[in-house]
Amino acid sequence: MKGFLFPAILALLLPLPQAAQANHYATVPADTPVVISGPAFSGRIRGLAWGGAENCPLGAMFGEIGLKSGWRRNHLVMEAEVRIREGVFTGEHKTVVDLREAWAGYRSEKVDLALGNQIVTWGKTDGFNPTNHITPVNYFLLTDDPMDQKMAAFMLRGTFRPLRGISLSALAIPSYKPSVYRFDLFEMGEGTSFLPAMAPAMELKNGSYAARAEFSLPGADFSLSWTDGFAPEYGFTVDSISLFPSTVIQYRPAYHRRKMAGFDLAVPAGKMIFRAEAAWQCTEGYEDAIYIPRPGLNYVAGIEADIYGIKTIAQYIGVWTHDFTPLQEPVLLNPADPLAQLQYASDKIWYESGMFNRRIFFQQEETNHAVSLSLIRSFLYETFTAEATGYYNLTSEEAMARLALAWLPADGLKITLGGQFLDGPDNTLFYHAGKILSGAFLGMQVSF
Repeated sequence: MKGFLFPAILALLLPLPQAAQANHYATVPADTPVVISGPAFSGRIRGLAWGGAENCPLGAMFGEIGLKSGWRRNHLVMEAEVRIREGVFTGEHKTVVDLREAWAGYRSEKVDLALGNQIVTWGKTDGFNPTNHITPVNYFLLTDDPMDQKMAAFMLRGTFRPLRGISLSALAIPSYKPSVYRFDLFEMGEGTSFLPAMAPAMELKNGSYAARAEFSLPGADFSLSWTDGFAPEYGFTVDSISLFPSTVIQYRPAYHRRKMAGFDLAVPAGKMIFRAEAAWQCTEGYEDAIYIPRPGLNYVAGIEADIYGIKTIAQYIGVWTHDFTPLQEPVLLNPADPLAQLQYASDKIWYESGMFNRRIFFQQEETNHAVSLSLIRSFLYETFTAEATGYYNLTSEEAMARLALAWLPADGLKITLGGQFLDGPDNTLFYHAGKILSGAFLGMQVSF
């Protein structure tokens, strides 16, 4: 969804607006009947370089191998995917073993049941999905394919199809898995630092639960959803303040629980598709905790159309905050009083921290308005695909642009070249995040 933070930018907090990406593996879809009858294997090997940000000149430089398998016999099904990456990630050299998905299940005409690490994506709009309450995101995995940033969560998931065109699903996530925000990479000022987050205890009462009802009608597809659990996106709190002999501030990431009710809709109209999503968020304790967002409504409305061979997706993204109260900036009434100076300094730190949390959740004003535009065009017999995505927040004046060109010179070979740029006025989310997440990238991938 930042001065030291970010997201929402992404998603974050706004995951970033991005054009839909194709899956580069042969796959067993998670929400449709499996059609294979025996083991199926696929994979890829790729290299990626990303760099050029002001505070992170080498954002990523790694080699990766990915293997994926799926299998079905009668009603039994399983799917697994593992990726191993070695190289440099935001200036750190490390090896990452990523068990992206691994689940086993049962599938029939009426009932599906799956247990294990799964990626669940809800919603019908592009990039911004208020109804997608489940999936955490690694915003700091810099990659040419934004779908790589989605993270699996361990869950029990069931689906029931009582009638044609109706699908009822429910899931339970016993342990909390947050999105990845690297607060420590942002410029927060001299004497400031972040302590490790304190995750909710591994107890069933801290688990998450969700349900969704999907309806496919001749003229429209829509769904209703409900979630109760800790949010993948989160803010931070002030852990300690020391003003002598010098100012030392320690922050700590802090998680919050919420309930969300969502609705999404897709309606074809000739050569266009109208899409919309809305989610009402209900939280408690926000009056006393700067890291808990206030209740409110997040919504997106968009149009997808083919214009002269260019897939065009235009969207409006809005946030309305319920029970909104502006933060009152502290004032030093008696500059000559040392105690008044200390109180003012402490109040100022809490005020700035509170404003940053509001920016994370787009609640710095009662309403927040933004627009996005994605253009996708394939040419030369689909050997080249060009994508351009732009986002502009009318309320905060923050902007994001992403350009990518994919070339398929041979069967199984893909070369990508592109760049991403984020910026905004001083102390906004994109102003700070752009110094880490902006840059140009080059990737080469062979799939089999």
